Amino acid sequence: MDIRLEDINSENFEEKAIEVFEFQRKSNPIYAAYCQSIQKSEVDQLKEIPFLPISFFKTHKVSCLLDSDLSYFESSGTSGQVNAKHYYKDLSLYHQSIELSYRHFFGDKKYTIVGLLPHYLERKHSSLVAMVRHWMQINEQEEYFYLSNLDELNDKLNDLLMKGNDVLLIGISFALLDFSSLFKINNSKLKIIETGGMKGSRPEIAKEELVNILQNSFPSAHIISEYGMCELFSQAYSDAELWFNIPPWMKVLVGDINDPRLVAEQGRGPAKIIDLANMNSCSFIETQDLIDLKPNGQFQILGRINQADIRGCSLMYS
Repeated sequence: MDIRLEDINSENFEEKAIEVFEFQRKSNPIYAAYCQSIQKSEVDQLKEIPFLPISFFKTHKVSCLLDSDLSYFESSGTSGQVNAKHYYKDLSLYHQSIELSYRHFFGDKKYTIVGLLPHYLERKHSSLVAMVRHWMQINEQEEYFYLSNLDELNDKLNDLLMKGNDVLLIGISFALLDFSSLFKINNSKLKIIETGGMKGSRPEIAKEELVNILQNSFPSAHIISEYGMCELFSQAYSDAELWFNIPPWMKVLVGDINDPRLVAEQGRGPAKIIDLANMNSCSFIETQDLIDLKPNGQFQILGRINQADIRGCSLMYS
């Protein structure tokens, strides 16, 4: 099944989502078994579509593709964890998603992109590194990636900003905190995207506290957050008040911790995400994140759900 993400909008989203559901129910053995286990093989509206618990990406090959030589993105995880894998044959849909997202969220302004991605750069299958590298390529710029060489990063940022460049620094939380503890930059041409996750390097802190710390060191910078994961080919980005917004080919719904069949368009509960860019895996995923969802589709992350790995999965193991 082919899909053009740029053609999806609020008017045709439900129709497209049901078409994708029918395709994946027939083509993805894991999703088909899950739908059968909850006795849901046909749907007439969006809210009836089953959402696969995200933990299946750790335990199964969640794919519509039968090729034996598939590539994959892998979650970062921490030591001792089983990492999730998101399989793909090529990156055409992924590139379609991140190129359209870039224009949707950041407009036509030409940024020089700089990545502060320790841990991720050292892994072979990071979707975050793939995204940032592709953004650099479509901007026809040099690759500016940094690990722990924070002095060099500071020099590069100041050099780019002194030359009048608009700079987009994308980094993981603990690395940005380390950088902010050593250097201060006061320039309105700097935009910072923090991607979350302390990855065991520091205790988790609230988003508000994190942004406040960064804002103190970069007082004129525009600081936002990204919500993404290897299991999704698309990402959400926050506004200044830390409410996340999604591109037109995504939709976020909210579920019930005790009943994976329930779904609503507002309220608090586990995030249920539709990402139509996940055409060849599964576009309907119940995450382990607890959210507060507004009727307009904006959402905030409230935390993680306890014992999330076993929630819903027993339906296929009983």
